[in-house]
Amino acid sequence: MRSRDVVLPVQPVTSLLLEYLPNTLELALAAIVISLLLAVPTGVLSAVYQDTWIDRTSQFAALIGVSMPNFWLGYVLILVCSLWLGLTPVSGSGTLAHLMFPAITLGTGMATRRATSSSRSNRPRKASGAYKGSGT
Repeated sequence: MRSRDVVLPVQPVTSLLLEYLPNTLELALAAIVISLLLAVPTGVLSAVYQDTWIDRTSQFAALIGVSMPNFWLGYVLILVCSLWLGLTPVSGSGTLAHLMFPAITLGTGMATRRATSSSRSNRPRKASGAYKGSGT
């Protein structure tokens, strides 16, 4: 066999896709849950305590999250938590330990890019000047 030759599976593509679909859906659902658990409270706290240290901290966290590539966070989590500390397996599937860091990697990216900025941009602004609301 020459190096240019490619070995293709004999199975139909549909059966290969269906084989990995449950794991893909499980990871997507876990990432969405983590994203919502991070973004909604952060956005609400940022809206309630606007222009305070809480708001500025959430803005800084969102900036870091948007600036940091997801694959880099994944590599750091694998390096620190799996290889250095031995807390989770490096690869595999089937348990919560296998799902945890991929879901965190995807979920934090989704949280910082979508829900945090959306919650923050839709928050009510403080009234300023002569207008204080309809009660005057």
